[in-house]
Amino acid sequence: MTTRHLTSKALTRGIAAATAALALLAVTACGNGTSPGPSGPSASASAPAETPAALQTAIDGLVAGGFVGAEATLLRDGTAVQYTAGLGDLATGEAYPRDAHFRAASLTKPFTSSLVLRLVADGLVELDAPVDRYLPGLLHGEGIDPEAVTVRQLLQHTSGLPEYAQLPEVLVAYEAGNTRTFTPRELLDLALEHPAQFPAGKRMRYTATNYVVAGMLFEAVSGKDVTTGLTELTGPLGLSSTYLPQPGDHTIAAPFAHGHLDGADVTSLEPSALWTAGGLVTSGEDLARYFAALMSGQVVPAAQLAEMRTTVPMEGAGPVGYGLGLMRIPLTCGGVAWGHAGDTQGYLAAVGASEDGSRAVSLAVNQSPEGAFGPEQLVEVLSAGLC
Repeated sequence: MTTRHLTSKALTRGIAAATAALALLAVTACGNGTSPGPSGPSASASAPAETPAALQTAIDGLVAGGFVGAEATLLRDGTAVQYTAGLGDLATGEAYPRDAHFRAASLTKPFTSSLVLRLVADGLVELDAPVDRYLPGLLHGEGIDPEAVTVRQLLQHTSGLPEYAQLPEVLVAYEAGNTRTFTPRELLDLALEHPAQFPAGKRMRYTATNYVVAGMLFEAVSGKDVTTGLTELTGPLGLSSTYLPQPGDHTIAAPFAHGHLDGADVTSLEPSALWTAGGLVTSGEDLARYFAALMSGQVVPAAQLAEMRTTVPMEGAGPVGYGLGLMRIPLTCGGVAWGHAGDTQGYLAAVGASEDGSRAVSLAVNQSPEGAFGPEQLVEVLSAGLC
């Protein structure tokens, strides 16, 4: 069976594709200044006739361009409107379902970062302390100085830790019939058999290993499992569609969009191979509401939100910056959009929010991306939508 593995290069391409597609949606949804039609404040709704037709046209265009199906959720001042196009299941011809669950892929990372930053706010973790203080003896190997790798570097992808996601031992997670599960320690140990990518703090490279270690740190310091921590994040916000599948659970809660790759259904995969780096299942409305809440200060305190928004240039993504689990997308009017994006086998997802959280747009596509939109396109189009 064909598998798609998340190398750093592939992750960067997928992120570029997802964020640029999100930018296209943002401009068509927001650029004409028309407000969406009425919908329930806590539930997504079908797009009524008076909503901007351009948003529907944009996701129709994604499907016309070759994607199996797509959905977008536009959130403005607490009101969500959902748009869908194409198919949710290529084999049956069923339409893309409303309120669909899908694999969030690297959109898991902002949630993981939020968990760690809550510990920082509580005085239990220092961002610039070495990871070894909280996970003594865990990090080791060629080119790795455990006293040099800090918590901040994990969250900002500047640690230099080796990548695990493309290793053959991990790729079985994407194969039909796989029964192997992984513990976070097993994923890390596989990574640490390889040398560091660079000395800690010397550059930025998007690496899933960082967020596996971040999840381990959260559990060690908090005394809670990640599932409990995520419930404490999402529960107060009413995000009932967001969860971390348990090891061995290859399914997605209904309703869901089937994932596709080269025409095949690749919905099933082993989530423990992704864990706190990319294992979440969510919905478009949950993503939009989470980022709106995060930007408006409802998830982490102001000091920690400021840390999340402190960025370094993102390798391979032009003007896009990367903070602590957040992408900073500069707008031509001087403002910024804050979001994240990613892809895993069968799915591509993205979300972006205004700086004050009053607006957010999420996108999900149920097919592995085969190309990329450039970051320059992203800045130009998103600026037109959010300025």
